[in-house]
Amino acid sequence: MINTAALENIERYLNKVSERAQKASDLLHSGLYGKNEDGEGLSSERLANVFYLLEGNGSESSISELTRRVLGFVKHELSTREDRSA
Repeated sequence: MINTAALENIERYLNKVSERAQKASDLLHSGLYGKNEDGEGLSSERLANVFYLLEGNGSESSISELTRRVLGFVKHELSTREDRSA
């Protein structure tokens, strides 16, 4: 069983992952990630892969969905432990 401190660390980490994924998604939407280092446009296939990983169009395998599900579990575990200790 994971101790409470470890769950709190996981929660902080997942919140950061979620924030970074959202920022990356926002940058993709604004076109900042549409260019490679040489300034040339990235292929639509490569951009589609990045969008899929970040957003997944509602897919359970998207970064945001996986993060949301694990974070929900961690928050539930932490609240259960708080209830037990009260």
